[in-house]
Amino acid sequence: MEENKSVESSPDVQKEPPVERPQTRWRVDMLIVGLILIGLGALLLAAALNPDLGVRNLIMTYWPLLIVAAGLVKIVQAFTGAQGRGSGLGLLIVVVVILIIAAATPWDWVRIGFDGNWWFLPDHVYVEDIELLDEQVLEIKAYEGRILAYGHSDDHVTLRVKTYVSGWSREKAEEVAEEFRARINRTDEVVQIVTDPRRHEDGKYRLRVMIEVGIPDNAEVRIIGDRSRIDLEDINANISVESRYGYVDVERADGNIKINIKNANVDVEYLNAELFIEGDRTNLELDEIYGDITIKLGHGRVELDNDHRVTGNMDISNDSGRIELDLNEFSEIDVNATTRSGRIGCDFQDTDRSGLKELRQAFNGGGYRVDLFTDNGSIWLESD
Repeated sequence: MEENKSVESSPDVQKEPPVERPQTRWRVDMLIVGLILIGLGALLLAAALNPDLGVRNLIMTYWPLLIVAAGLVKIVQAFTGAQGRGSGLGLLIVVVVILIIAAATPWDWVRIGFDGNWWFLPDHVYVEDIELLDEQVLEIKAYEGRILAYGHSDDHVTLRVKTYVSGWSREKAEEVAEEFRARINRTDEVVQIVTDPRRHEDGKYRLRVMIEVGIPDNAEVRIIGDRSRIDLEDINANISVESRYGYVDVERADGNIKINIKNANVDVEYLNAELFIEGDRTNLELDEIYGDITIKLGHGRVELDNDHRVTGNMDISNDSGRIELDLNEFSEIDVNATTRSGRIGCDFQDTDRSGLKELRQAFNGGGYRVDLFTDNGSIWLESD
């Protein structure tokens, strides 16, 4: 007995700590994440079973609510003392990314559209001939689409409209495309063609329209595009273009071209007439221009490359940006170039001059005026 007492009272013997029973505690943050995932799974399942529900539009509109839910999870964690690890927040972020990708991916038979983006079939086409009187101006207006104007020998305007539709149901998209028509308005002075797909969009379906217009020779044409691509090809007519947030491309034209543009790019190749461009935040690439050139930019870049001798005057000004001319070395020109905050470089006819603020010089005896000005940018004149 004494021996046992001595053992129990010995300081070298340590008692085992009492076993703690596990405590059950609600993890409200994980409960919220679980409910969200169940709801999203049910939503996607419903979309798969019934494509006409318009789930894609709901996802694209309300997906930021998932970020709100993620913030709510963190608030619950702060108030309950729950640790972030295992809360499901990372999984929620992954789900957000998957939903965004899924919502932007066509779930029907798709194809690449004329603007390089993925668009659902179908595409609907209708053709119409429009009589244009001698004194009438043809006006074409388009929003978010493409305008292709080309010249032809007929005495009337040929209109061809192609409609691209995105949506969950191909059958419904066919109906939307077939119902869409360009509006044609007539007065004694103007024949107007208008396409605005926003009038036909209901949130579930989006439209893009491609207009192909055959234009008679010597016609007067105004083209107005908003977030549209405008192409002019093989055309013999006087064209006035207004474009915002788009792209203008001119190839092989024999009529005068006037372009007013903003936040867009312009390419002109082989123009046998006068060219006038006015705009801001615009980049210009010009090749083979046989006529007078007038350019007035607020901000942008001008590049002109003429392999032939200069055959017209040039007046190019740019408030902020580079002006670069590559001209035929046998061109008979009088150069008057000025920059305030930039530099002028000249390598025309092996004339090695750089770092200038002003350049006034006649080449090959002088002739056509080449007036260049930039307030904040460089000017470079060279020849092959």
